[in-house]
Amino acid sequence: MKIEKGIEKFLDLEFLKKETRGFGIIEINTEDPSCSYLHPDWIEEESWKCGSIAKLRRKDMPGDYYKLHFIPKLDKEKAAKWLSKRLGVKIFPKEIYIFALFHELGHTRKITGDLSPEGLKMSFLKDPSQQSELRLEAEKRADSFAKKKLEKYRIKRRIRISDDE
Repeated sequence: MKIEKGIEKFLDLEFLKKETRGFGIIEINTEDPSCSYLHPDWIEEESWKCGSIAKLRRKDMPGDYYKLHFIPKLDKEKAAKWLSKRLGVKIFPKEIYIFALFHELGHTRKITGDLSPEGLKMSFLKDPSQQSELRLEAEKRADSFAKKKLEKYRIKRRIRISDDE
């Protein structure tokens, strides 16, 4: 797996390698030229408000392989408040990228099957009218997976919700 230098500033590399094993992640970085939300000017203007802390892209090759892109410059306090409100679960600023990792892994075919990005693309070709409903379901599944993974992460590290870090 190719991991961009600098990712270690916000995610532990050993943790990252362990968690992504078996999901087909072959590249992790902070850039995705095909996404306008990762444009440097946009990053400075709280791009997380559109819901993007990370993005999963299917790699253009046979099989289920993905590139994972993180937005490195976030106001983690604001993003944590926004995400906590959206999810109904307390997310600490130090957990923003951990949750984002779990959420994006929840979009892989391994977890969401036909609601993975490539599965959705095929569904939209068949019936474009289902697009928003299917995307919402895909987000719900990815959030559910991420919440379960975050809960296990917290239990393993003995992190209590009442901690004020």
